[in-house]
Amino acid sequence: MVITGHWIDESWQLQKRMLNFVHIPPLRRGLEIANAIWRCLEDWGIESKIHIISVDNASANDSAIENLKIYLRNKRRLLCEGRLFHVRCCAHILNLIAQDGLFEIKQIVDVIRDSVEYVRRSDARLEIFSEIVKQLNLSEKKLVDDCRTRWNSTYEMLAAAIKFKDVLPRFADRELHYDICPSAEDWTKAKKVCSVLELFWTATHIVSEVITLLQTCFLMRFETIATRTTLQFAMWTSETFALARARARQLVVSEITRVRARQLDLYKLVELELPDT
Repeated sequence: MVITGHWIDESWQLQKRMLNFVHIPPLRRGLEIANAIWRCLEDWGIESKIHIISVDNASANDSAIENLKIYLRNKRRLLCEGRLFHVRCCAHILNLIAQDGLFEIKQIVDVIRDSVEYVRRSDARLEIFSEIVKQLNLSEKKLVDDCRTRWNSTYEMLAAAIKFKDVLPRFADRELHYDICPSAEDWTKAKKVCSVLELFWTATHIVSEVITLLQTCFLMRFETIATRTTLQFAMWTSETFALARARARQLVVSEITRVRARQLDLYKLVELELPDT
């Protein structure tokens, strides 16, 4: 587990530092996580200066946060009675939504992935593929593998493969055992998938930028991304669109906008305690 601290310095600049790397043996229950975090806070002498903790949506983390609230209440009163203490990781929420969407369109992704793996599995096939790329005078040079458990790498794989959609049919003419060449319809679907994943990619980078966390433009930028995402999902089936719209609007816009707006108001009204430099 990595523990990272964020604070506002004397010049009102948002700072970030890694505080510790902690090994927590299985089963990694909430109490063990809370105790590991608490020991780190005590080591740094900042246990009385913690206002907000952000973690992903694992159930063990929910238990850990509740235990930390108990520890901290013994030290001081929590801001807003602790209502702002637990901030769920925005990037993790986006990841859950993207993974759900990819599961619904697994067949579309698998068609492209199988071709990428077939080409990259053999040096001889890669050589044939590269020759065709040169003949077509394409600026892109190579296909990209993906990690099936990481949606962002799947997006990178699809985005790279689309640029070679004219190469694979020619590759099929030379490689007799290659019989899984994506059809024109497959590429059309893949482009639609990429157009949606690109928005999640952008949104993930927005919420991951340290500098935007304290800017009001963050909310405007994210609202625009979320709106575009729901419109892009309309290209798919109505059922998938309804599910995506409900999850995107409820889990992303509602959660992030509500929490960030309350945080921005809090920064205006409350004099924050700053860590010792």
